[in-house]
Amino acid sequence: MASIPTSLSSPTTSVTKKVGITKVVPTPSLSFSEEVEQEIHILVNAARAQNGLVPLVWDSALTVLAREHSVDMQTHTYFAHDNLLGCSSSCRVTSAGYAWVSLGENIYTMSGFTVSSKEAAEMVVIGWLKSPGHRANILSTTYTNQGVGVATEGKTLYATEDFAKPR
Repeated sequence: MASIPTSLSSPTTSVTKKVGITKVVPTPSLSFSEEVEQEIHILVNAARAQNGLVPLVWDSALTVLAREHSVDMQTHTYFAHDNLLGCSSSCRVTSAGYAWVSLGENIYTMSGFTVSSKEAAEMVVIGWLKSPGHRANILSTTYTNQGVGVATEGKTLYATEDFAKPR
């Protein structure tokens, strides 16, 4: 039987038609937190481009670590680079077996807003760019990779952005 490709799709399903057969295959959709993470990555690289810098590479390992830190801050209701055991970003990343030459971290929290994922990401990145230390991390030529992790519950959002130059 000949295949007839179709381009029917939605965020949750895609449809492939063969003559006489229709197959519906679920496609993964992003959670709100994942959408915010991707938007932050795009906005950070846009800020870097505006300053003549190369884009940061999305790093899945750093993303997992950043998500874990955001979830930990949310779960235990604190806001700090060091977790409640006193482990810093370099401690967490090194303990996970990530080999790095340079490392940095930005964190952000907000509460009381009902916004889209794009609006949430804009609030986070604008906040970071207004802060000299956070801005320096975003615009640093030392880092090549970035991981972003977001945790949300209700109207509260925690974001962690880890930067690195891997070994």
